[in-house]
Amino acid sequence: MPVLNLNFKFFKKGVRASALASLLFISNSAFASPTKLKLPDLRSNGKQHIAQKNQASVVLAIQPDCPWCTKQGKDLKLLKDRCGDQLNLVILGARGSKKELKQELQHFSPELRALLSNSKLNKQVRGIKGTPSLLFFTADGTLVSKRRGYLKTDILMQAGSMLIEEQGGEAKACEV
Repeated sequence: MPVLNLNFKFFKKGVRASALASLLFISNSAFASPTKLKLPDLRSNGKQHIAQKNQASVVLAIQPDCPWCTKQGKDLKLLKDRCGDQLNLVILGARGSKKELKQELQHFSPELRALLSNSKLNKQVRGIKGTPSLLFFTADGTLVSKRRGYLKTDILMQAGSMLIEEQGGEAKACEV
């Protein structure tokens, strides 16, 4: 969701609160969730949403020649093995050409869907500054966390479990 940078210090207190509430309502309803954007599929010629099921999503942003992206991708595959039916798990090509990203997919499990980022998604998640980056979305498409850099396996499993638990699933579903 885009951030509105407005200076409210010139409004009176009551007007300031109602203006802010109105803007929050407008900004939440006027913009589609990042998980609802149709993005090019890197494994086929079609387009897909990040969230194909009404479930929480974990998105791994990658770029070519990124060894930490490959390592995080292995952890994402492990997350899929442990609790993949309860989460949308996606690799997102954030940097590099489509050709380079397709070649890079040889290092990732074919069981993980792979999409190509675009400017709309980047704007809605306030940019992807480095890779690997993990984006965590609730089932309704709200971005709840964005993490740049490698996230240890056990912490990724805990985060997956927390997303599942938040949507009414089993606590510690992904943890060993």
